Amino acid sequence: MQRSGVGILAGTDSGNPFCFRGFSLHDELGFLVKAGLTPTQALQAVTLNPARFLGKENDLGTIEKGKVADLVLLDANPLEDIGNTKRISAVVCGGQLFPRAALDQMLAQVEALAGRKPVSEVLFRTIQEKNVDAAVKQYYELKTTQPAAYDFSENELVGLGYRLLATKEITGAIEVFKLSVKAYPQSYNAFDSLGEAYMVNGNKELAIKNYKKPLELNPANSNAVEMLKKLAVQ
Repeated sequence: MQRSGVGILAGTDSGNPFCFRGFSLHDELGFLVKAGLTPTQALQAVTLNPARFLGKENDLGTIEKGKVADLVLLDANPLEDIGNTKRISAVVCGGQLFPRAALDQMLAQVEALAGRKPVSEVLFRTIQEKNVDAAVKQYYELKTTQPAAYDFSENELVGLGYRLLATKEITGAIEVFKLSVKAYPQSYNAFDSLGEAYMVNGNKELAIKNYKKPLELNPANSNAVEMLKKLAVQ
């Protein structure tokens, strides 16, 4: 395909298991060279080719005066060995320089976050063994006593809520979504999810109330608009 002039754009499917943004792109560059591309051609697949495809050649794709200066600075030449793209000395992004020490600090923080246990699993077991009230109480206790040990993100709560909805535990789902709204009051998605649970439960008034809130926080939330139409709100 490369020899025939077919444009190649790198970009791994980072939504797939064990395929992580950033790291996976370095792996892909190695695979492209292993498949027969030169290191230069592989690098163009992540720089010049995407810029041309997107019609952004005046701003991106090459290092030239007047172009966006988002750069990765390396300690070794990737044209000699494509693996040298992993030997990162510094990154310039948005006009800010991130030296190696700053990048290592970021990676350490990400590693620490990735090592946290999903709080949704703990809460789900508590709901099964006891009840949702006990799980809500446990959430606050863990957040106070072990804030770094668990992932308390919004996605954990929303995911747990939908897990309960899927198993027809609607009352429990509503309480979990209410917890999510309380923990993340500026999240349109939290209110949107609570509105859905109320709608499933047949509580039209509260469903409307909670579907209106996301539109205040994010007027572009098309799902809330559609749901309000279904609820016959003009």
